Amino acid sequence: MSLFATMRAPHTIVFSSGQRHALPIYARALGQRALIVTDERMGASSELAALVDGLRAAGISVVVFDRTLPEAPLDCIDQCVAFRQSFGPDLVIGLGGGSCLDVAKVTAILLAHGGSPRDYFGELKVPRLVLPLIAVLATAGTGSEATQVAMVADSERLLKVGIASPQIIPLVAICDPELTLSAPAGLTAIVGADTLTHAIEALTAERALWMR
Repeated sequence: MSLFATMRAPHTIVFSSGQRHALPIYARALGQRALIVTDERMGASSELAALVDGLRAAGISVVVFDRTLPEAPLDCIDQCVAFRQSFGPDLVIGLGGGSCLDVAKVTAILLAHGGSPRDYFGELKVPRLVLPLIAVLATAGTGSEATQVAMVADSERLLKVGIASPQIIPLVAICDPELTLSAPAGLTAIVGADTLTHAIEALTAERALWMR
């Protein structure tokens, strides 16, 4: 891996079965009031309940937003920000697939700097540090846990738009394969196709001019 790639990766990547149980250790070093961003499936899971118990046992206050929708629509992000803005989180934890992690990223921006997601469309629009981010991957899909990009769905433009900034690279990425075992078969198949597409794209895309 090049130095450039290393600089654009999470500070800490944890990969192994059972490593989700290490979440309280990393969270305790980053904050005391955690907002967990996830979806309805994970929100009702025993895995989330165990993670919340572990965080609270470590002295971390926790609230859970479990209404993330596929493709991360903007109104979903607005709901997440409004959901617990009064709670005053100092840490955002994304749990789930790419949409959950992307909503967590944009929420961390808005809680730190305010405004609308549209204010940050494009590259390098995030002015300073956002709330600390931890990404806990529950699918094998987009790789959002290790990138500087959040993709959101803009209903006005009827397309997906990216927010790209080194500020939204998660500080910690926890990749526990056991979290994928409870995913429905259909979701597993879709995620597999998505992962294959990303791999083919990486192999066939032209190198950028500035890299030549």
